[in-house]
Amino acid sequence: MVSVPYGCLVPRQLDGLLAAGRPISCDANSHGFMREIPQCWLTGHAAGAAAAIATNRGIAPRQVDISELRGLLRKQGAFLSGE
Repeated sequence: MVSVPYGCLVPRQLDGLLAAGRPISCDANSHGFMREIPQCWLTGHAAGAAAAIATNRGIAPRQVDISELRGLLRKQGAFLSGE
């Protein structure tokens, strides 16, 4: 199991956007692993859940509370690292 920090999905200088799948921010060593379809699904799920929270709260994606995001993902059946 590999943990992907939420910051890997959030562009540094662009608000209102989340990356998922192959274009997430990661180093060269992890890029090969992260471009596989299951990892794309997982980052897509996280990005979609974060987008829903941001939209419902009227905030930018970078302002999403990580504990709230983890709670929503857990409720939706996602396996989270560290659990």
